Amino acid sequence: MKPLKILFLIFLLSCGSNELTPKQKKAELFYSQGTTKLIKKDYTAALDYLLKANQLDPNNTKVHNNLGMTFYFKKQYAQAEYHLKKAIELNEQNSDAANNLASIYYNQKKYQAAEKAYNDILRNLVYPHQYRTHYNIALLKLKFKDRGAAYKHLLAAIKIKDDYCPGHVLLGQLERSSKNLNKALKHFNDATQGTCFNIPESHYLKAITLIDMGAFEEAQETLETLKVKFYTSPYSKLAEKRMREIATKSIPTRKSWKNLLPSQKRLLRQLENDSEFGKAYEASKF
Repeated sequence: MKPLKILFLIFLLSCGSNELTPKQKKAELFYSQGTTKLIKKDYTAALDYLLKANQLDPNNTKVHNNLGMTFYFKKQYAQAEYHLKKAIELNEQNSDAANNLASIYYNQKKYQAAEKAYNDILRNLVYPHQYRTHYNIALLKLKFKDRGAAYKHLLAAIKIKDDYCPGHVLLGQLERSSKNLNKALKHFNDATQGTCFNIPESHYLKAITLIDMGAFEEAQETLETLKVKFYTSPYSKLAEKRMREIATKSIPTRKSWKNLLPSQKRLLRQLENDSEFGKAYEASKF
C-alpha cells in the first residue's frame, strides 16, 4: 500500500447566483476558476484566481478554505493556517476547513493539536463528512500506536459511508496483518466495488490476499482484471508477475523481484513491507 495520506477537503459547490450581488457573482467566477485549477494541481493559477475572489468577497468562508489549501500546497504554511482559521471564524460550522486545519497539524507532526481539532469536529452532529474525520483519526491513532482505537474509528467511518474506499482498504490492511484473511478479503472486495473499482491498488491487495489463502484461481481472475483494466498502471506489470508465479505455484520472494522495474519494487515494498502503515502496525500490536 502507498504511504497513507491524511485527507483534505476542497469546497466545490457555489451559491445560487440569484442570492449574490454583482460583485459577489464576479468573485464566484474567480472562485470557480481557482477551485478548478486547485483540483488540477495548478497551484499558481489557483492562487491567482482565489486571491482575486477573496479581494472581491473577503468574508466568504469557502474561498478562505480553498485559499488555505492552495497556500498549503505551495508550502506557505503560515498563510495556509491563517486562511483556514479565518474560514472557521467566519463560519463555526465549517468543519471542512476545521478538518483541513487538523490535517495540516497532523502533517506538521503536531499530533495533540490535530487530535483536539478532530475531536471538536466530531461534535458537529450535522457535518456530512464525518467518515473522513474518523479515517483521519484512525491514521492519527496509528501514530499513537493505538491500533485498537484506529480500528474502531475505521469501523465508524464505513458505518457512516459503507462504500468509503480508503476505510475498507485500511481495514483490510489491518485484518491481513493480523492474519484474519477472510475479514481482510471482505474489505478488499468492498474496496473494488462501485466507485472504488477504479482504484488499482484495491484489486492488487485483494489478489495477494487470495494468494495468501491459496485461492489461486480466483486470484488469477482478479489479477487478469487488474492487468487488462489498468494496463497503464504499474500495478498491471505487478499483476502479470504474480500471474506467472501462480502458474508455477510459487509465492514471490525478494529474490524473485530481480527482474522488476524500480518503480514496481517500490510498490511491492510499500504494499508489503515498508509502508507507513506497516511500520505503525508493527509498533502497535496488541
